[in-house]
Amino acid sequence: MDATANRKPTWDRAARIQAAIFSESADLGGLEVQLYYYVGRVLRYAGEESQRDRVNALVFVGDCVEENEDELSGLAGQLGLLGVLAFVFQEGVDPEAEWSFRVELSPDCAPERRAYCRFDASSPQTLGDLLSAVAVHAAGGRTALEQFGKKRGGAALRLTYQIIKA
Repeated sequence: MDATANRKPTWDRAARIQAAIFSESADLGGLEVQLYYYVGRVLRYAGEESQRDRVNALVFVGDCVEENEDELSGLAGQLGLLGVLAFVFQEGVDPEAEWSFRVELSPDCAPERRAYCRFDASSPQTLGDLLSAVAVHAAGGRTALEQFGKKRGGAALRLTYQIIKA
């Protein structure tokens, strides 16, 4: 999560809906979550963690890309080789950031190892559905995600199609 000052409204919404995330995954075995203070090294950190223990999902929520694209691409490729599934959720519309989120953050990953969705900050339910879908996938795998997507519909279903149908 990018929790800088310009992200405060989204951060506040995410904090309010986190209970739903844990609720959705409780019956599937629950979650172990690490929140990482974003300072441009989140991909490096995820790679280090995945070498210590299995990382079922990396979630990045942001609105822009400030890092060097070549470095991001290399780190994303390493994550792909480690089998880390990356979920990237972009708030707002920034074509350059979208390109980076779609391509640079996961160029070497097979399509089923990455997912991208854009959401509007005026719809906290969309972000909640996306985060809940990731929690369900991390706790219960592809089958649980597919069932959740069919039940929830909307953004969760679109995310499910990216992972399941790729």
